[in-house]
Amino acid sequence: LKPRGEMNPNCYNWLFHTSPFADEFYKWGHGIVDDLWTTRWQEMKNISVVIPSLEEQQHIADYLDKKCAEIDGLIELREQMIAQLTDYKQSVITEAVTKGLNPNVEFVPSGVDWIGDVPKGWRIAQTRRIVRNHLQGYYDADGYVTSGYRLLRITDLLSNGNLSLENAPFVKETPNIKDFILQPGDFCFARTGGAGNFGFVSGDIEPAVFASYLIRFRFSGQNNNYLRYYFLSYSFISEVNSLIHGGVNKNIHAENIKDTHLPLPPLSEQKSIADYLDKECKEIDDLIAIKQQKIETLKEYKKSLIFEAVTGKIEIS
Repeated sequence: LKPRGEMNPNCYNWLFHTSPFADEFYKWGHGIVDDLWTTRWQEMKNISVVIPSLEEQQHIADYLDKKCAEIDGLIELREQMIAQLTDYKQSVITEAVTKGLNPNVEFVPSGVDWIGDVPKGWRIAQTRRIVRNHLQGYYDADGYVTSGYRLLRITDLLSNGNLSLENAPFVKETPNIKDFILQPGDFCFARTGGAGNFGFVSGDIEPAVFASYLIRFRFSGQNNNYLRYYFLSYSFISEVNSLIHGGVNKNIHAENIKDTHLPLPPLSEQKSIADYLDKECKEIDDLIAIKQQKIETLKEYKKSLIFEAVTGKIEIS
């Protein structure tokens, strides 16, 4: 769109970014589903907009430039705080799963660069030594249905090593689907599209299977919550990154994951470390949630401020 003389582009740049304008733009469009929705110029030109004087348009643009820069600065500051808290959390996890909880114990070399020194009495093992079995995920050419088994996808893996089925689609039951049903204690690793990310089934879930670009691992003889924390550590991530292959579409195979190394304390110590990290990480996550809520509040305030300014709801000096 090329603005006319009575239209200040900076002012209308703000107006065109408002949610009400986006809703109106959508309303004038047409299509079968959102992904194929179309609004053409012939429809868009029917949308009514306010036209203040050019002088007032300039005031609005200048006001919003200043105020929104201030809000964006506050948002950026909180995002930096969240990044620092996230890094701190990962450092706490890495320290606990590689050094234990007692700083006064004797340390010995692990023999693995990614892990470093570990407490004496811990053993180092390849992940394959504790794998009971693994399986690549389920594929159904018929696509999604309205009910049946939930299908866990890469997008359903959470950043804390857990997973959510809230938005997972359904696939129909087939004769071989039972081989792919998730059970408590299962780990699902992404083999592409975020290779190395994983989700842990920490408790009972609704009937669900895992998609073909995931690999399900079942481990034996270890505390699964301790393993979850180790898989979140810098040590494990560094080793996984060294094994990822491919160009634009980076991927990793089950055998690569099985080639990684684990520091394995006695089971009682694994539980103590996992319990400690549950508490510490919750406190950090609570702080992150407070910062995130403040960001959402600032974003909503920014949206409201823009709309009120471009529609004359507030007086601008």
